[in-house]
Parts: sequence; structure tokens; C-alpha cells
Amino acid sequence: MRAARVAQARPASSFRSPPRRVSRGRPARAVRVPQPQPRASAAPSDAGFARMAEPDDARAVSPGAPAAKLSAKERFVVHTLSGYKIEGVSVGGQETCIVLPQLKLAFDSGRCPQRCVYADTMCLSHTHMDHVGGAGFYIATRSLISLPPPTIIMPASRTTAFAAFVDAMKALDGSDMPHVAVGLEPANAQPAELNELNGEPGVEPGTVSTGYRSRTTPTTTTTRADTTSEDAVTNGAPTEHRVSKRLVVRAFRTTHPTPSQGYVAYGTKEKLKTDYIGLPPSEIKALKASGVAITDTVEVPEVAFTGDTTIDWVDRATGLDENTIDFVAADALRARLLICECTFVDDRCTPSDARAYGHTHIDDLVTRADAFKDNESILLIHFSARYKAEEVRDALAKRLPPALAKKVTPMLEGFG
Repeated sequence: MRAARVAQARPASSFRSPPRRVSRGRPARAVRVPQPQPRASAAPSDAGFARMAEPDDARAVSPGAPAAKLSAKERFVVHTLSGYKIEGVSVGGQETCIVLPQLKLAFDSGRCPQRCVYADTMCLSHTHMDHVGGAGFYIATRSLISLPPPTIIMPASRTTAFAAFVDAMKALDGSDMPHVAVGLEPANAQPAELNELNGEPGVEPGTVSTGYRSRTTPTTTTTRADTTSEDAVTNGAPTEHRVSKRLVVRAFRTTHPTPSQGYVAYGTKEKLKTDYIGLPPSEIKALKASGVAITDTVEVPEVAFTGDTTIDWVDRATGLDENTIDFVAADALRARLLICECTFVDDRCTPSDARAYGHTHIDDLVTRADAFKDNESILLIHFSARYKAEEVRDALAKRLPPALAKKVTPMLEGFG
């Protein structure tokens, strides 16, 4: 193994052919040096890699364009939307893991696809096995290849169960499995909420949820009354997690049979205060040098991920649900890239059936199409494994209104 690593690290020019043996009075004979043969691979061709890494809009414009040379990393990119490269797979009931390599951020672990391990932070929407089953492999593999312990964000009420899950894998694997678990609570949670699928108390009519728009807004904490001691949440569960200097994640409430939540990743940037707009650059520079705060920190919702949920989160974001407004969910509807579940796309399962299962039906999106007007791109995921890729494409083409359809890209890796 060590020799193989050295060979990979050493440039080809540093390898020399063995010295030729020369006998007196005889011409030298060239010694044949075996040339390395290309290793067989099941990976797609370069043309396939180029197609996967192109922006999705570019594919439609120039499908016959010559293949670009891609790096080893880019070959795993399945979509590029709103400037974000997207890796991973999502098949309803089997596995869901969405990776955004530019942010080093993953949503759910699925079965832990290869590139998932390079995401430093993972946000778990809920703890069904098709979304959390690969978390142990994710933690262990990062340790194996000497990457720092990952941060795993999850619903605050599931931290105890997740710790027991990891403890069992520690015993099986015989390793420490180092990681940091962060239980996050939706910023708008109230002591008397009701999630109609998991039996929690409901948001009272007339309540306005609290949300965050700027970095200077004070962080609040909440207490949640759950039905079992296993899911109990201690006072002071955080409502946000800073992933990096320029990225913060907050959760919003979703509806599923097990405690669940979606996430919004906010990018932060500095904006000149209105008082100083129009001043000469030299004067602004002097103010900054004297210690005056000349900028405000502005947060922009960049990426949102719903996880498994009914369409109720949209109604809470738009104020249609019992006159409440969930401002973090509202920010999900303003995110440049929205990653949204759409499990059912035909009449074999009705919207009411989808709701009973804790999922979203395509008709739910159609009836709320105007709510997505501010999203730049929408990646639909988690289609039921009963469908073939062509069935999904046909359903989207036939049912979605044109304004919504032009924003939507289905994630169909893993579908026949």
C-alpha cells in the first residue's frame, strides 16, 4: 500500500528505465520496460462526464457541444443549477443524499455515496433509514481518510436516538467514530405546536412565527413538549448553526411521521450603510480606518432543502396555515436554489394519500405554483421508486404550469 501511494505521488518523469547492460565489442540491446495499461472502469465516458457537469440550461441550448475536459471531482456532478454543482442521488424509500461540494454541505446521508464523505457538514432532515442509514459510514470513512470529524445537524428531538445509533456502530466497528452532533430547533417553534402526523401540539391561530433576516438578530431558543422522554428536548436548543464565516444554516418545521425539519443555508455579505452611499472612496476609506462600522451584514437565502414533508411548509411560509407565517420557510421560497421533495406524480396516489404518508404530490405544487415565483431554480427529488424516469418527465411536462416548469429540474439518477 505504501509503495502504491509513493508511486502515485511521484511524477512520471522521476521514474527511470533500468540501466542497459553493455558488453565489450557488442552493440547495446534495448531492454523492454513494461508500459502501464489503462485500468478498466465502470465510470461513464468523458462525454457523459461533460454532460453531467454542464449547467442544465446549457444542455438544452447546445446538446451536441463537444465534451469538455473535466476534473476527477466534476465527474460526480449530476446537475448545475443557479451556479451550484449538485452531487448525490434521491429515490423515494431507498436513499436520499444531496451534496453541494462548493459549500462542503450535504443534506441527509442516504447510503453515503462516495463524494458525500468530503462534505464537512451534514444536515439530517429526519431519521428514517433511507435518509440516515449511511451516517455511520460517513463518519467512519472521514476518520479513515484523516478528515476532521464532521458536524451533523439534526432535529433537536432526535439527538438522543442518534447518539444510541452511533454508539451501536462504535461497538460493531471498534472505532471512535468522532463527530459533532448538533440538535437544531426550528426558529419558529412554539411550546404548543401541533404536527398532525407525530402528535405534537399545534400552532395557535394568530401566532406569528419569528425568523431571521440579518446576522445581528439575536438568536432565540425554544422548549418543545414531545410525547416521549426519548425525544425530549432540553431548554436552550439552538435555532441556527454557523457552518463557516459566510454560511449559516437555520431550520424550518416540516410535516412527516417522524420529527422532521427542512433547512435554509444563508450566505452573508457586507453592504455599505445607506448613510455612506455616495461618499467619495477616499472618505469611506478614512472612515473605515478610523474604526467606524461602514457596512451592515446582510443574509441571503442561497439554498433550501425540504426533506420529506407534506406541502404544509409552503402554507406556513405564505400565511395560509392558520394565519401564521414561518419566516424561515418563507426564506426557502426566496432561496436561489430550492431542493424540494415530490414523491408522487400521477393519480395512482392522490394528494390526500400523499399527505397521509407525509409526502408531497405534484398537484400540491401545481395549486401553489405562485408561491415559488422568487426561486431561481427548483430541484425536485425523492420520486417514488415505482416510476421510470420517462414517466416523471412526462408528468412534469403535462401538469406543471409553464412558469414553474421552466424552473424545475427532476433528479432522476438511479431511475430506469
